[in-house]
Amino acid sequence: QKKVTDALILKKAQEAALQDARRMSDEIKHASAGVPAPGAEAAFKKQCEGLKLDVKSTGLFTKNDYIPDIVRARDFAEAAYGCGPNETAGAAETPEGAAIIFVTEKIAIDEEKFKKEKIEFK
Repeated sequence: QKKVTDALILKKAQEAALQDARRMSDEIKHASAGVPAPGAEAAFKKQCEGLKLDVKSTGLFTKNDYIPDIVRARDFAEAAYGCGPNETAGAAETPEGAAIIFVTEKIAIDEEKFKKEKIEFK
């Protein structure tokens, strides 16, 4: 019974964390609306500071990568890939709770290199 109770408490805590992260993400998006790209990251960090949130960087990653401090969080990667650079992507559940995502950079696939490697791989 204790294990079930602990699991339920953990699940409810994760749901509450995600709900709070979504609310804060909406606040950040609203406060940063209309900020031009060069200042968007600074505006995001300032809003996070005002909400007493830690700001961490993952570095570049693919949808299937292990992301430091996040592990393999499918929701996180999907949210990040769903928006462009210098945009707040929203909130996503992670193994440690929830995260608000701001995309600083995206690198597109090199189509020519892909075609060449695809032929060589065949």
